[in-house]
Amino acid sequence: MTIKTDPKNSGYVVESGAIGPYNGHEEEDEKHEVAENALDSLEKRTKVSKREIEVMAALDEMKSMKSRRASVSVDSMLEALNRRKEQEEENVEEKFLIKSIKFGKRSTIDQEKNDEVLDEKKKPKKRVCGTSTAHISSVRIVAKKTAELLRELEALCHNYGTNSDEEK
Repeated sequence: MTIKTDPKNSGYVVESGAIGPYNGHEEEDEKHEVAENALDSLEKRTKVSKREIEVMAALDEMKSMKSRRASVSVDSMLEALNRRKEQEEENVEEKFLIKSIKFGKRSTIDQEKNDEVLDEKKKPKKRVCGTSTAHISSVRIVAKKTAELLRELEALCHNYGTNSDEEK
């Protein structure tokens, strides 16, 4: 049996006549290192894929926001404001009409005819909105305030996208 010293590895090397010592711990350590490397690489890949998914979701969100902003135009905004203004005026007129209807007892048909004659003599100013021609001072004040606000908003929307946006 011949044994030689191995200064590099701090041990002995068998040259002939014997079998070197079997070290099973080294094999287990190698298997463990390979498994750890596989787990580390798997963890890294999952982190990278999660980041990619988050980035894609953020890009999709930005694209949808941009398309929503691009689909809204000044003309469509003004049309929506006009429709809303007309609807509010109709609602005010309907409320006035409902309040003006008396659900109590009516005295006589003659009194109704007299009321119609008086109404024709008064000739209230007609508001042109829909088919109703009802008129009362408080309704007119509310409608005027609403109309003024809507005109201001329309002017603001009309000026949207002019010189101030081009300078940016």
